[in-house]
Parts: sequence; C-alpha cells; structure tokens
Amino acid sequence: MMKKEIDNLADWLGQQVTSFYILVMCVFFPVFYTNKMFSLTWDKKHFFLFFTFIYTCFLFPVFGKKIWDSRKEKLCIKKVDIIFALILLLSVFLSTVLALDRKEAFWEMCSRTLCGICFLGFILIYFGIRCYGTFDSTVIWGWLLGSAVIYLFGILCACKINFMYIQTGCESPDILLTPLGNTNFNACFVSLMLPLVMVMFMLCRERFSQVVYGINLYMGFLFVFFIKTESALFAVAAGIFILGYFALGDTRWLMRYIELLGIYLGAKVTICLLLHLWREHLYPFDGIGAFVLSDVWILAEVVCFGIFAVFFMWKKEVIVECFLKVRYTVVGVLLVLGVIGALVLVWINVRRASLPESSFFRHFILTDETFNHRGFIWKGTVKSLKEEPIWRIFFGNGQNCYKDFMTESFREESMAYLGSNLRDPHNELMQVLVDMGLLGVLGYFGLLIATLIQAFRTWKKNEVQIAVIVTLCVYLIQGLVNGYSIYHLPLLFLFLGLANGGMTRTK
Repeated sequence: MMKKEIDNLADWLGQQVTSFYILVMCVFFPVFYTNKMFSLTWDKKHFFLFFTFIYTCFLFPVFGKKIWDSRKEKLCIKKVDIIFALILLLSVFLSTVLALDRKEAFWEMCSRTLCGICFLGFILIYFGIRCYGTFDSTVIWGWLLGSAVIYLFGILCACKINFMYIQTGCESPDILLTPLGNTNFNACFVSLMLPLVMVMFMLCRERFSQVVYGINLYMGFLFVFFIKTESALFAVAAGIFILGYFALGDTRWLMRYIELLGIYLGAKVTICLLLHLWREHLYPFDGIGAFVLSDVWILAEVVCFGIFAVFFMWKKEVIVECFLKVRYTVVGVLLVLGVIGALVLVWINVRRASLPESSFFRHFILTDETFNHRGFIWKGTVKSLKEEPIWRIFFGNGQNCYKDFMTESFREESMAYLGSNLRDPHNELMQVLVDMGLLGVLGYFGLLIATLIQAFRTWKKNEVQIAVIVTLCVYLIQGLVNGYSIYHLPLLFLFLGLANGGMTRTK
C-alpha cells in the first residue's frame, strides 16, 4: 500500500511540475526580453536553461524512482520515437566531442545558431513532457495566450506602432517586429503555433472556445501577412490545404472549415482596408505578399467564397456527399496543380533578371531572396560538405561551428556577395547535417517523421492527432528555407513531447 501511495505521489509531482513548465514556456518564454532587440538571443538562452534546470531537478527523483522500480526488467524500448530521440542525444554528444571548437559547440551561440547544452535541454524536456505532459486546458490556454501576445507585437509594430518601445534604436525595424527578433524566426514560430489552433477551432464543440480560437486565428493570419515572409505564407497555406482534406469527411468539420476560410479572408480584407486608409503607417508589401493582397485578387476570393458558402448552406448534405465521393480526386488534382505552380514559381525566379518590368510574372518574384542569397548559401554549403572527411559527414562539426565549417573560398565569396559572415545555411536539413552529421539527421528528422506517421495511423481514433499532422507538415515545409533557433526549437520539442505523450491519451 505504501509503495502505491509513493508511486501516486511521484506521478502527481511529475504531472504538476510538467504542467507548470509547459505554461511557463508557452506564455513567458516567447515574450521575454530584457534590452529591447539587442540581447534577445542571450535572453532566450538564459530563460530556457534556467527553467529547464529547475524542471529537471524536480524530475530527477521521479525518473530515478522509475528506473529503480524497473531495474530487474530487461531494457526493451518499444516506441520508435524514443529510439530516434536517443539517437539524437547520441549525435549531440558525439558532434560536441568531435566538434571543430568544443567550447563554442557546447556553450556559445548567436542569433542563428544553437549550442550543445541547449540541445541536451530540448531532449530532456522531450522525455519529461512525453512522460508526464497532459494535453489539457492549461496547455491550450498557454498556447493561445503566448502566441496572441507575439501576434499583437507583430501587428502593432508592422503598423509602425513601437509597441512597448521594443524597436527603439533598431536600424531595420520592419524586420524586427517581436521579441522573437528577425522575421524568419517569427515565420518559424507562427508555423509551429498556428496549425494547432486551426485544428482545435475545427474540433471544439463549445461556442465560447470557438470564439476564442477564432480571435487567435484572426490575429495569427494578420501576423502571417504582416511579417512579410513568403515561407510563412506558403507553409500556412499548405496547412489550410491539408486541413481541408480532413474537413471533407464530416459535415460539422466542413462547416467549421468554411468559417476558418472566412476568418482567413477577413484578415486579408482588413489589411486591404488598412492599405487604402492608413498606407503611410504600414511598412510596404512587395512580391507575392503584395500580389495576394491586391484588390482584384481579394475580390475574386471573396466572390468565390461567398458563392460556395451560400450553396453549401442551401445543399449541405448533397455537397458533403459529393465531396466524399471525389475526395481523393480533388486532393490529387490540387496536389498536381501545387507541384506545377511550384515549378512555375522556380522558373520565374530563376529568370527574374530577364523579365521586363511590365511583366505579370514579376508579381511572383520572391522577395526573401530564396533564389539568390539562399541559393548561393545552399550551393556553398553543399560544396563545403563535399570537401569534408567521411567521418565528419557522419558525425558533424558541432553546434555553432558553421562559420568554421565553411571552406576558405566559401568565406571569401560570402563576404563579397553578402557582405557578412554566414551563421547558418537557411535550411533545416543542411543545418542538422552540418552540425550533427547523418547521425543527427537520422535522430532529428526520424523523431519528427515517426511522430507524423504515428499521427496518420491513429487520427481516426483520436481526432487531436490531426493537429499533430498539420503542425508537423507546416513546420517541415517552412524548414526548407529556414533554420532552427533558440527562439522556437524549445517549443517544437515541447510539442513533440505532447504529441507522443499527452495527445495520444486524449480522446
């Protein structure tokens, strides 16, 4: 009897401490800063390490008891995600030991890099949250509150309102909109935070919850456009498309999905009105962002949406039945159109120099320099990887060692072309490969993809797993042109812990 009471006490302690840690990381971690925009990286690092140290101190006795109770049992790991997490832990250790600069790899970091001790913290919180995290109202409200504050920062600062004086002294305030700093980091954050709310908006049954989710979605969609990062636009659009696949299977879900599309269009109409009434107070839009916010494009979307919504309300059962019959065909056609559109987009941007100024295709030129600056960085990274010894390909160069990894010719070219020293390859796969090698790629992406596959297998029994599917798909898409950072990676591992723990137990 005494042993059972001790077990219950240990589990209770683990659950309470984990809930508190999740709340702190969701609400306070994204918005914490001490010196406007000038020490954000160190603020986030110190905040994360401080609270993670406290969290692990509470969990050590709990995990110690579990290990002691299972000492006579054979070590048998049945869950695939745990295997990949352990591989990732091993890759962090080996890449640090074999790093080009061990001290920098383990301790140091800049705005675009991570250090080994932070990665160890990510893996520790993954196991803790996987074991004791509960997907309940604490997580949801923390997720909503923390993201809403970040959205508020971004929306106001994008409207040239220096919210809480955070932009004071910044040379480029239009790309530094929130306590997450650069717009690329904000794109990573919104790609991770918004999809969960999109799914919960579709699944929730209470009217009050629906209103709260709707407000968060409205702010999130405004934020996506205001940060002017095409990777966020494409990733969130892909998330809406993926969510549509699930919405086609249920009348209630399809109704909510139409409402979600209405919120998305409402955000675009709001920005369009601001551009007409308050243009001088907004940072200018260009490229694809300007095109999708043009009057003609928005009017066409509103008309199509209105016609469909009216027809749906008139013939709801017929439409749902028809969608169910052609569900896979519709998805297949849209996927083909998406691939064709992507190829056309690549062709336009490759030939951007030869396009006349009056050409319609110039609206589709990416302004985040994906096909010039990023293309240059990717080619240089691949070139440097080819010149690495084979053991470096397997075990990496260590965290925060990208600048040491670059060949001398690549350094000289980057200084001449970009005018600055590179810190990361702007691609998550390349970043993991450079930092932790093939072993790290296996552990990191194996963990993400194993979680995604498990969610695909179980979503019909547990609808919350749709949130895992949409979130990880959106995150992986934006990761093609962005790298990981201290600003959002703790939240990714927090989500992965919930996705393989608390969310699997939620019906």
